[in-house]
Amino acid sequence: MNGIFSVIFISSLLVLTFTAPSLIMPALSDAVTKSLELSLTLLVVYAIWLGVFELIESGGISRLLASFLKKPVRFLFGETSIESQKYICMNLSANLLGLGGVATPMGIKACSLLEEEGNRYAQNALFVFAASSLQIIPTSVIGLRSSLGSISPESVILPTVFCSLISLLTSILLLKVFNKG
Repeated sequence: MNGIFSVIFISSLLVLTFTAPSLIMPALSDAVTKSLELSLTLLVVYAIWLGVFELIESGGISRLLASFLKKPVRFLFGETSIESQKYICMNLSANLLGLGGVATPMGIKACSLLEEEGNRYAQNALFVFAASSLQIIPTSVIGLRSSLGSISPESVILPTVFCSLISLLTSILLLKVFNKG
């Protein structure tokens, strides 16, 4: 993928050099400014939610959540330890909020615990669910749309829920059919 982006960038730079050389530096400067603004917006959103999830974990709410969701987690992931269930639940919760970047560290921790347990099926299931997760509130997308001046940044909620629900149900079905736990 890096190669493709490099080719596109270099070819665009060459075309701009021959068609409008005076626009090269302003275009690069504008792109850097916009990417920095976007990165800072996402950093703030992720920092807030990582803090919330840290409070959830340190307050013991994650263990309560794991015990509350024990049956659905067992159905979807098979037999797992309480500790891995806790990180699975937190990963799924972050994905429900549309915070894939926040969910990643918890998913990595869950996968390492599942690997120690030798639970390959649960690792596969977590990967599939993280990739096709149900998003109730696509927080990252709403934050990006807000920062870019969208008139109605929350208008993506219903289409996101609908599409991610179809994706998740399809993933569960395919996982149950092709990967016996």
